[in-house]
Amino acid sequence: MISPTPTIELRTGPQWDAFISHAWEDKESFVRPLAHALTALGAAVWYDEFSLRLGDSLSASIDKGLAGSRYGIVVLSKAFIAKRWPQRELQGLVAREMDGRSTILPVWHQLTRNDVLEFSPSLADKLATSTTDNTADQIALQILSVIRPDILGSTPYDDLRRIATGEAIAELRNEIAAFKCPHCGDYLIDRRETYLVEDSDEVVEISTFECGYVSIDGYMRQPCPHDPKFPKLEDYAIKCQGNSAQPTAWGQPTWKWICFAVPETEMARLVSLKPGYGQTKRGARRMLIRHYAEAAKGTSLSNLRDLLS
Repeated sequence: MISPTPTIELRTGPQWDAFISHAWEDKESFVRPLAHALTALGAAVWYDEFSLRLGDSLSASIDKGLAGSRYGIVVLSKAFIAKRWPQRELQGLVAREMDGRSTILPVWHQLTRNDVLEFSPSLADKLATSTTDNTADQIALQILSVIRPDILGSTPYDDLRRIATGEAIAELRNEIAAFKCPHCGDYLIDRRETYLVEDSDEVVEISTFECGYVSIDGYMRQPCPHDPKFPKLEDYAIKCQGNSAQPTAWGQPTWKWICFAVPETEMARLVSLKPGYGQTKRGARRMLIRHYAEAAKGTSLSNLRDLLS
């Protein structure tokens, strides 16, 4: 397994590796996936959805982002060309580039070279990447090679690709899921291997979770109380009988009544209930019902109060 974020060294300098300048209309189709991929890869990007907070001054925050970024990623599109605000950001990046403080990285989004040339000859002359030939994660890796070559050089390319595409996150989530109950999310408390039966070579893995869910080699052995199929009390036949045993050696009387829960469904057979004892039949029955409530963790108590009254 690989880490979802590459291990990188701390560095000093600008607060962000890159500022992403874009038109709002391009967020869903390209910019948001690009920003998430770059962040997952370990790059620090100024992107409005990451960097702006309720009440922030829009112009002041953008100016801070421009001033604190080493590179400017400009997502050129028809929407970008048509809007004044993205062009204002571009002008700021151009001014910084002329001062040698940042470098513009153009991304052509659904544009041709002629479109860019008509908008800005200087940008058309820059080496650019295009969404016509590349996906967001592929472009993120291309940009990473420029803005953070240290990451690209310290992590295998295939690992970076899996991070950028989200494959590594999906794998991590699957591994985490194996340590949680599939019904309620309670954590694994014990996992051990044992022989299926005595004097057998067949080994099985028994997993026990906080909620009481138990599985053997991935198959349910005891259900989670939050499982909709967890047995109801009605799935048991309650049998009560008198106890005629003599008093104990210490002179204490034994229970006069014992109540058992006999499972009547397949699911009920997976949940064994302790018997109830009492000096009266009603008291023994109430204890048995309490034992069921303990096994059900309070998730099936809708009618237990009536039964206990």
